[in-house]
Amino acid sequence: MEWFLLRNGFELHASNDEMVAFALAVALNDLSREDSEGWVRRHASRESWSPARHERWRREARASR
Repeated sequence: MEWFLLRNGFELHASNDEMVAFALAVALNDLSREDSEGWVRRHASRESWSPARHERWRREARASR
């Protein structure tokens, strides 16, 4: 997934522990599609975005929980 995000201009901002926990939850089918999308939205952003755009992206992600 990280390669896909990087290839599309996004960077993943999560610790190794967070990424492992996410991968295990996906592998165990413990996350819905919506939950997975929310996790990615909370942990990925484009480096070319302004700080205001980053914050708007994060607010939208929190609101979609």
